[in-house]
Amino acid sequence: MSFFLTLTPTVPYWRLQMTQIFQLAFHNQLVFRWFHRTIPPGTPSSPADLSPDRTRWWLRVLTLYSLNPRVTQLLAIKGTRVIGCAQWLVPPHLARRQSLFERVYCLVLQLWHDLQTRLFPPRWLNIKHWEMRGHTRNSQKDPWQDVLGDEEFHRVHILDIVWVAPEEQGRGVGTALIQWGLERARRMQMGVVLATDIGGMTEYYAKFGFRTFDMWRYGDEDGSVERNLMIWKV
Repeated sequence: MSFFLTLTPTVPYWRLQMTQIFQLAFHNQLVFRWFHRTIPPGTPSSPADLSPDRTRWWLRVLTLYSLNPRVTQLLAIKGTRVIGCAQWLVPPHLARRQSLFERVYCLVLQLWHDLQTRLFPPRWLNIKHWEMRGHTRNSQKDPWQDVLGDEEFHRVHILDIVWVAPEEQGRGVGTALIQWGLERARRMQMGVVLATDIGGMTEYYAKFGFRTFDMWRYGDEDGSVERNLMIWKV
């Protein structure tokens, strides 16, 4: 294995690298495109091809995710580069403790992001779709809680997202990122759920023992998205 997994990266600019990988890996996927009013023609092949404006916006979003006490971001590192990341969410009762400073810092960042999104939204962002997916502070309930019910919701981890640098795909990076979380869930005698695009990705997760149990459908006159909901149990 030419890479290693870590929760505490020391790679310079790791947040920027992670953000660029996210955009490159998801550029052509349905949900990612759904958040954008326009996607430039062609598929970006390197960070140099990415829009600075969009990169800054997604960098802020992924930074906020990493500060969420329920979120664990596991990174795959190769040399001085981040080549992949998995974002895991634990139930609220397993969230890590935050100091008063951390809570205030997160609150200020969240308020600033919400203010910018509402008053000065990026021209390319479909804000209606962004809010429809629950990406606002007004969302009082996790959408997974509605699907699973209160009791089951507290018994599962959520594999929120996995992304791997395009040039590193097919080399076991995604497998290592997923198996790390499954092993953690297994030790805690908990399940794992995820939402994924219908088709090839559903088949990919089935190889790890996930099975489809429901489907999310959301959309409006601008388009719609269907995603398979999958679950893994010990």
